[in-house]
Amino acid sequence: MPVNVLHLHIALNTSCGITRQLSSIAQWRSENISQYIAAPGGDAFERMKSRFGNIIKIKRISLFPQFISDLLVIYQLIRIKRISIVHTHHRYYALIVHCLSFFLSFRHVITVHSIVKGKRFFSYKADRIIAVSDSVKSHLLRYFHIKPEKIQLLYNCIDPGSYIPSFEVKNESFQPVIGYIGRFDWEKGTDILLSIYEKSLLNFSEVRLLLAGSGALEKMVEEFAEKYPDRVVLKKNVENISLLYEEIDIVVLPSRIDPFPFVMLESGFFKKAFIGFAVDGISEFISDGMDGILVPPDKYELLTERIKYLLINPGKRLELAENLNKKVTSSYMIDGYRKELFQLYGNLQKEPKLKF
Repeated sequence: MPVNVLHLHIALNTSCGITRQLSSIAQWRSENISQYIAAPGGDAFERMKSRFGNIIKIKRISLFPQFISDLLVIYQLIRIKRISIVHTHHRYYALIVHCLSFFLSFRHVITVHSIVKGKRFFSYKADRIIAVSDSVKSHLLRYFHIKPEKIQLLYNCIDPGSYIPSFEVKNESFQPVIGYIGRFDWEKGTDILLSIYEKSLLNFSEVRLLLAGSGALEKMVEEFAEKYPDRVVLKKNVENISLLYEEIDIVVLPSRIDPFPFVMLESGFFKKAFIGFAVDGISEFISDGMDGILVPPDKYELLTERIKYLLINPGKRLELAENLNKKVTSSYMIDGYRKELFQLYGNLQKEPKLKF
C-alpha cells in the first residue's frame, strides 16, 4: 500500500541544515512512498518549489490566530493528500499535528534537531521520535522523560547529489579564510566568533572571515561586515553551498549548544579543517586532534590559539580534513539514512499506536 509522507518545518532557509536535509528528501523517489514538504516560506522556498514541485506553502488564514490557521491548513493538507505519516521537524508543528491526531488517522514522527527546555507537557507527543545524536537522545530521556522505546537514534547525513560542484581551484596565494556557515544566533556562538576575530585575528596572517547565513544576530553580523569591508565577507541566500566551501580553509563553530551540526558533516565532505567547542553533538562526533580540533566551552583564548595554529600549519589542516572526510563518507551518507528512515516508516505502519 502506498505511503504518503508530509514533512513540516517552520521555514526553508538556505543557511539551515534541516532545510538542506529536506532538500535531499524532496528528491527521493520510491514506488511505495511519496514525499511532500510544507513550510510557511523562507529564502529557499521558491527555489525548492520550482526545482522539486512537491513543496507546499502553509498559507495564513487572516480570520484566525496563527495557531488555529495553521491547524486548519494542515488538516486540509492531510486530508487532500491522503497523508498516512506526518513527519515534523519542529515542536510547534508537532503540537499542531498532535492535536489533529484526535480527528484524523495517521502516524506521527518527529525529528528532534535541537536541545531545548520548557513546555514539557506539550512537547514530543509523537508515535516515534528521531534523535539526531546521542546527546539529543539523552536529553529527551532525562529532561522530557520520553519512553526509550519511542526514540530512534538516526544521525544527520550528507547527500552528494545535493551539491553542485564549482570546478574552481582556489589560488593558494590568496589570504587564508576562516568560514562560518549557518544561523547567526546566540546558540551557535556567532557573537563569540566576531569577538575573537576582532580582538585577536584581524591582523593575524591577513586572515579573512567569511560569514554565510541569517538569523537573530543578522544585524550584528551586517554591521561587523560593514566595519571591516576588506577583511569580512557576508553572504546571504547562496544557492550553491559548494562555492562557499571552495573559499574556506578552516570552518569554525563556537557553539554554546549544538545537537549535531550539519556544517560539521559538510566540512568533512568538502575536506575542510573543523574546529569547535566541545559541546553536545560536536564532542560526540569529532575526535580531538584526529579529525578536528575541540576546545572546552568558553575558552575563548584557547580557541584563538588553536585557530592560529591551524592557520600557520597547512599540513595539519590537510590531515584533519582528510580524516574527517573518511569518517563522513564511510558512515554518514544519504543511502544508509534513507534506508533506515523508510524502514522506520514501514515498521510504524504495522505497529499499534503507543500511548503518550
